[in-house]
Amino acid sequence: MKKEIKTWDEIFEGVDVSIDDLRGGGFAFPSPLSQLFERYFYSQKFFTEKVLPGVTGKRVLCIGGGIDNVGLFLAIHGNAVLSVDISQNAVDKTNLLVRQANMCERMKAVRLDWENDALGGEFDVIVTPWSLHHMALKMSLDRIHDTLCKGGEYMAIEPVCLSKTLTRMHELFPLQLDPLIPIGMERHLSAEDLEAIENRFNRVEVHFFEMFTRYSVSFFLFRLGLRRTVTSIGKMEHALLEKLPFLRVLASNMVIIASK
Repeated sequence: MKKEIKTWDEIFEGVDVSIDDLRGGGFAFPSPLSQLFERYFYSQKFFTEKVLPGVTGKRVLCIGGGIDNVGLFLAIHGNAVLSVDISQNAVDKTNLLVRQANMCERMKAVRLDWENDALGGEFDVIVTPWSLHHMALKMSLDRIHDTLCKGGEYMAIEPVCLSKTLTRMHELFPLQLDPLIPIGMERHLSAEDLEAIENRFNRVEVHFFEMFTRYSVSFFLFRLGLRRTVTSIGKMEHALLEKLPFLRVLASNMVIIASK
């Protein structure tokens, strides 16, 4: 764990943050390449434009959001937000954004290891933005479930691979598309992981995204200057995945909305 903390601190140390960038539609992700993926992937747009705006007036816990633009978005929209992350650098830069946005009364970030450190209190909503796949899944799900109030909601956006064949290919031929993220730190949630989520909560709604606009393909589309094409194709892919469940084995990202 100490090595992982050190790695994330090094990743976020060099990230410059400004509330002006976020207002312009940017994201505080580790590198320009990460920002492109998260800005133009339709899964991210679905999460920030269709899921998160429905959360208002709630006690929200954001886990592992790095420099937490998701938590800040929720604070700006009238929620009381606690953001936790294992990287002190990410926490410090999140709090800088909070001050720049004049949201100190609604949001604060603290350094906390979700898998090992105690956290008191209950929350109406818990969010893991691109972070659950970095955690010990079963233990983290148990803690999330126990920390939610009765009827509370868990929301996540995560990479997924339901195909064992594709999972094996990822293991044999790992792609390091982002030079700041070491090989081995990223993984896709599996069909078994998704089943564990569905079994832990009372109601689970899952939306699947990015079949052909997966990271490896989008990387080349970005280099060709076809950034908005990634979003347009991604939107069409999502519509197909909603209507044709057998295609979901090809999805590479998912949005989860679950209730206790």
